Amino acid sequence: MSIHISIFKALLLSCLVIGLTACGGGGEENSDAETPPKNTISLELPADQTVTEYDSVTLAAVLIDGSNSINSFNWRQKSGITLDLPVPSAGDSHAQLTFITPNVQKDELVTFEFILVHGQNETIKETTITIKAADDDIADMVFEDENFSACVVNQAENKDWKLAREFTSLSCINQDISSAAEIEYFINLTSLTISNQKSPEELVVNANTVKEIPDTNNKLENIDISKLTKLEILNLSYNKLTSIDLSNQLSLRSLALDNNLITEVDLSALSNLWSLHVEENPINEETIEQLIILLKESDITVSFPNQLPQVTVPTLDSIIEYSSVQLVAIAEDVDGFISSYTWRQVSGIDLGLDLSLEDKNWVSFTAPNTNEDLELIFELVVKDDKGEATTKQFSLTIQASPYDLSDIAFEDESFKKCILEQAEFKGYLFSTDFIELTCPNMEISSVKGIELFTNLTKLDLFYNPITSINLTSLTKLTKLSLFGYRLTNLDLTAQTQLISLGIRNYQLTSLDLSAQTKLISLDITNSQLTDLDLSAQTKLISLDITNNQLANLDLSAQTKLISLDITNNQLANLDLSAQENLKNLYANGNELTNIVFPEDPQVSVLALVDNQFTTIDLTLLTELTSLDLSVLGKYNVQFNTIESMDLSKNIKLTDLTIVGQDLSSIDLSTNLNLNSLKLSLNKLSDIDLNTNIKLETLEIRSNLLQAIDLTHATLLEVVTLEVYSLAKLDLSSQNKLKTLVIWNSNLQFLDVTNNHELTTLHVFNSPIYSLFLSEQPSLTSLSLGATSLTWLNLSKQSNLHSIYLSNSYLDTLDLNAQKELRILKLLSNESLTGVDLTAQTELSSLFLSANSNKNYPLLDMNLGLLTKLENLFLRDGALSSIDLSALIELTELTLIHNRLLNIDLNSQSKLIRLNLKDNLLTTIDISSLSLLKSLGITNNPLDDITKQYLDSLNGVNGLSISH
Repeated sequence: MSIHISIFKALLLSCLVIGLTACGGGGEENSDAETPPKNTISLELPADQTVTEYDSVTLAAVLIDGSNSINSFNWRQKSGITLDLPVPSAGDSHAQLTFITPNVQKDELVTFEFILVHGQNETIKETTITIKAADDDIADMVFEDENFSACVVNQAENKDWKLAREFTSLSCINQDISSAAEIEYFINLTSLTISNQKSPEELVVNANTVKEIPDTNNKLENIDISKLTKLEILNLSYNKLTSIDLSNQLSLRSLALDNNLITEVDLSALSNLWSLHVEENPINEETIEQLIILLKESDITVSFPNQLPQVTVPTLDSIIEYSSVQLVAIAEDVDGFISSYTWRQVSGIDLGLDLSLEDKNWVSFTAPNTNEDLELIFELVVKDDKGEATTKQFSLTIQASPYDLSDIAFEDESFKKCILEQAEFKGYLFSTDFIELTCPNMEISSVKGIELFTNLTKLDLFYNPITSINLTSLTKLTKLSLFGYRLTNLDLTAQTQLISLGIRNYQLTSLDLSAQTKLISLDITNSQLTDLDLSAQTKLISLDITNNQLANLDLSAQTKLISLDITNNQLANLDLSAQENLKNLYANGNELTNIVFPEDPQVSVLALVDNQFTTIDLTLLTELTSLDLSVLGKYNVQFNTIESMDLSKNIKLTDLTIVGQDLSSIDLSTNLNLNSLKLSLNKLSDIDLNTNIKLETLEIRSNLLQAIDLTHATLLEVVTLEVYSLAKLDLSSQNKLKTLVIWNSNLQFLDVTNNHELTTLHVFNSPIYSLFLSEQPSLTSLSLGATSLTWLNLSKQSNLHSIYLSNSYLDTLDLNAQKELRILKLLSNESLTGVDLTAQTELSSLFLSANSNKNYPLLDMNLGLLTKLENLFLRDGALSSIDLSALIELTELTLIHNRLLNIDLNSQSKLIRLNLKDNLLTTIDISSLSLLKSLGITNNPLDDITKQYLDSLNGVNGLSISH
């Protein structure tokens, strides 16, 4: 007999095993067991217990044998349903019984006996087990759907699972299930799939409507998974679910609900979700928006019903003709990407656009010219990466513009020409394209149409005979120039943005500038203004009101004024006390006797020609650099003269002009910076220039000087002297001298050999008999009038361009070195003969007068070599004929006081002015002279036919004829 438990050892096995888990025991020694009392036996059985069908149960008896008299022991079923118990082998004893509870339809009570044989005695004890029927017994479940039942049973058999709780995964694919009502018992599921999945090509879905579920889908319309809290993977695709509650699926990681009828789904409880598929469902917009946000803002993989591209087309109410148009559509595919754009013009005038290649979200073109509004309709098809498309149409109105240059009715052709030429050059199509417009001196008499140039900021229409102009719509003008007009009035009410205003108009007697508060520059010249209110022009920097009739001028508001020109008005007084910034003052031709300057004047340029000053105090004008206090009489005003002047404080003076006053002396010892000095027409008897070493220009004419010392003025470049008693002039230190002009002196010789930079030398009415020249390579102009020269050597002056010689005693003149000569004037030289011009082929102007014998001073009067002549003047000779055939460049021809009997002008097509008075002409033909503007032919015995002929041409195309 095999005994698995020894005396004095304890077998303690009282363990209920559920499922596959067991508590083992039996046969193991326990060194810690208590030693039983001698001659005693102790037996304990497990207490009564309740189990569930299919449980694994172990019954274990505890024996304590103190007598060493046990013969055998075993378990046996006494009552209840018959159990499938293990059969012990003969002679074996077992204190432990293990078995699996059977499937029961109701609760069953089973009684077990433990029989112990010891010596001649037998001890029997009982214990009971109640086997309860399980709610999730697969075998007992009554499934609503046979297909679901078959799926569950099949997987239970494969896994040898009896209870729903044993399932950790369940997959029912393509089972045509309509109900899963018993799914709530599968509480330990972590993965559940109930799907009739079909391939994508079998499904056609319109994303904007509720789709029709294919007949092959499951008919499962609802499912309760509230008790399946352990789910991690859930696939319920291809059913007919309209909704699903996921509030208890906190562990869910993957969810597939494709191809159902779900309109919304709440994912708020699914914090562990990483994959979501809800494609082919009529998801509402709110849920779609939530899914899009989920897709964009999380790492979750989201797949939902394909969303058509969202396309926003431009809203363009109207476009002006000729405008550059760009139609830009905004397209987005929230669940993929845009694969293509297709544009098409649906209706309207054919623009000739090839839109087949425009696979982009924009298309551009130029709006066509039109006389009336046109409607164009475009269509855009946008496809996504799944081949589905959104189509949008939109209309665009092309508006005929009233500013189309081709449609504006200009009255004046010259004005129209000016505008169209500038428009073509700049590529303008509309009057509103013009920001600036300049049309000078074009004989424009009407500017009708200018009112459509509403974007003009600058308008210059100077020197045109316009009598009126409407500027009402030109509100953006900042600069306006209206010079040479015949306007009698001008409305500038709308021109509030003007910064610069220039008006030159002899008819304007008044002007309202109250709206022009931004003016910085104001020019109102050559008008007839007697009054001018400038109170609103507080920002003026430059003011020019030359040639008006102003007797008073209030400048108290013009504190920023820098430049002021009030020339030729009727002002007697001028208050400049507020003009602390004034730099330039031009007040010529007024009646000024007094000027009030500010306490600290900044005036640097002061011009006071022709006024009525008898004295003037300039000691405060320490910044003065230029002063003109001349009395010239050119402004037709009465004037007084100044006899003395203190310039000692004006040490910055660089330019000083005092002409026509009564100065008898002047102290310039402190004016060390003088650069230019002009002191003509005074009563100076002496002048000291020893400190004025920076002088470059000196002009002293008509004074009482006896001599002048220029020794220290070594920088002089221009010298003009008229000193009647001047007998000597030392120019040896003026090596920078370029221009020397001497009038009415008593000089008998002149030495300019040290003046190597001399370019111009003019000597008139001086008894010079010796002129000393050297190599002056820069000398280009030489004039000698009324001198005593009998000999002149110009062999070294090869660069002369102009020679003027009159009233001389010369009998010969060699010009062979002057091959670059352009102008030659030989007048009233009684003894001069034999001048050879064969080398002067570059001559453009030739002036000759004959001597008392009616002979010209030329060696040969054949002028055929002078082919570049443009101006020919021959006077007081005995010419009866002249050959002009080679002189085709002539523009001016004067042949007066000769004896011409006829003249051929057929080669002179460029002639503009012609003077033939005092000859013997009886007829003349000017038919070839199309450019002629002036003809003088008086004192000629013209026949009547010629006179009538000339009368018929007088005034034609601007030709003026006197005969």
